[in-house]
Amino acid sequence: MNELLPIAGGLLGGALVARLRPSRRLPAGAALAVALGVVATVVSGELAISWAFLLVDVGGTGVAIVTGYALASYAPLRARRRS
Repeated sequence: MNELLPIAGGLLGGALVARLRPSRRLPAGAALAVALGVVATVVSGELAISWAFLLVDVGGTGVAIVTGYALASYAPLRARRRS
């Protein structure tokens, strides 16, 4: 249940990153992954246990952002192909 915030935030963030100009996608996605990972670690209280949880949450958020980006980029292409 603690991993729901980084995954949901990452998927939503990836969909938002897909709407940016191509030159801004990578920096915005990286900054968003770090920010959401830190927030998820602090909110869940894992930071009090170990800072290593920060690395796990930032990495998980990054993977979720890439997945959200891929889904947001692929869905319109598939919808156009069906028309």
